Amino acid sequence: TFDPAEDCICFVEVKSVAAEGASRPENQVNKAKRMRLIIAARAYVKAKKAFDHRRRFDVIAVINPAGTKPEIRHWPNAFTPS
Repeated sequence: TFDPAEDCICFVEVKSVAAEGASRPENQVNKAKRMRLIIAARAYVKAKKAFDHRRRFDVIAVINPAGTKPEIRHWPNAFTPS
């Protein structure tokens, strides 16, 4: 959620899989997905009039095989709008 007291708004894409196979969950955040996230972030910033706040795009991958503790990987500032 947006907190006007903060100077950075972090948009986070979370991808999860039951087991890591041929494709890592973080690799699912491809160019098309990044563009959709950027468009959504711009709309949010406009709606909240948060133009002076820095923006950051993070990716979180969750690998959760049955019966085991999930592995969580976090990439702060995973990509920047072009």
